[in-house]
Amino acid sequence: MNQNVENRTAPLPPPAVTPSVTPSATPSITPDPIWTRNFLLVTLVNLFIFLAHQILLPTTPLYARTLGASDTTIGLMAGLLTVAAVLFRYIAGTAADRFGRSVVLWIGLASLSVVTVLYGILPGLAAFFLLRIAHGIGWGVVSTATATVATDFIPSSRFGLGMNYFSLSTSLAIAFAPVVGIFLFTRSGSGALFAAAFVMMVAATVFAFPIRHISLGVRPGRQATEVRYSPWKTIRPSLTMAIICIGYGAVISFLPLFAQEKGIENIGSYFTVYALSMVFLRPWFGRLADRHGYGRILYPGIILLGGGLLILAFSTSYGAFMVSALLYGIGFSATQATLQTLSAIHVPVARLGVANAIFFMLFDGGLGIGSIIAGFLAAWTDYRTMFLIMAFMLVAAVIFHAVSDRFSADFSAARKR
Repeated sequence: MNQNVENRTAPLPPPAVTPSVTPSATPSITPDPIWTRNFLLVTLVNLFIFLAHQILLPTTPLYARTLGASDTTIGLMAGLLTVAAVLFRYIAGTAADRFGRSVVLWIGLASLSVVTVLYGILPGLAAFFLLRIAHGIGWGVVSTATATVATDFIPSSRFGLGMNYFSLSTSLAIAFAPVVGIFLFTRSGSGALFAAAFVMMVAATVFAFPIRHISLGVRPGRQATEVRYSPWKTIRPSLTMAIICIGYGAVISFLPLFAQEKGIENIGSYFTVYALSMVFLRPWFGRLADRHGYGRILYPGIILLGGGLLILAFSTSYGAFMVSALLYGIGFSATQATLQTLSAIHVPVARLGVANAIFFMLFDGGLGIGSIIAGFLAAWTDYRTMFLIMAFMLVAAVIFHAVSDRFSADFSAARKR
């Protein structure tokens, strides 16, 4: 259902002699609102789909281990989900731009809900492989749809801050869902785990019903004339995010097993500390980026990510794991918030679906590649060596973004001459 904005023209006032205006009487400019009804609803939808996803993400390696899977197999299964998500994200983004956001959103919600039910019904490693692929497809569709709907409702003048507020729903899910998932799995088994994921999907569906989707005309706060869209503006920050996510894929897939090897209990707290640091710092990063530029946030964030992985590699105590989580959460908050904003801020409204699809395709691609590489590295060496290699791979993210940023600046200057 499209929102119609009613334009009213106020009658001209009669001529009058007006007194001089003092500075205190100068009207203030009210910023465009972010927390509209529709933005709140789509943020809640995003919260619950991420709760369902994050309940399963760190626990499926533990579940696969009970089915007899090796480290290599666990890495491949994590990669299957992300590869399937990558392949369907672009399709979902294109469909969202062509057929409307609501169609893609409902397809994603329905498919992911069915998968969470089938997890608890179909037993065995072979069925689990197939369900991971189906899970990836549903996840790719629904997460692309929610991100695109959210960007439709964020004013351009406050885009960085709005994207950070929206991303808080992801951070909250990461903060609590892994702890709940690991608790349910260890105390009540896989049945309770999959049932909880389904309940989260039902809640997401309930909040999706009242959303009133806008037309593909103009994003709030924008004029009808848009900056010409160059896909490279989306691809460049998305590729940097993909390199960063290689290490994140290793953390998601093998942190529970690494902690188990070290005799560390309640490792779900790692994700809580990691995500709460993101929750408290995201809005601050958004304001800082809007005022002072994104480069001042990105590079320090990558350094913190590397520090978090280095500490993780050498962790032997619960406290060391938590310090790693804190640094990694701050770093990931800074880098993801910055790069996701850069990938969409100059995109015309009618192409936001594709832009979000590109970002999350490469985001998931990095996760998938990281999970697969980490599985082979863990099988050939050990968990510590694997995390060390992942930490040093972040140097590639710094080099790529710096070189591509210089290339883009030189290319733009050449076109203006």
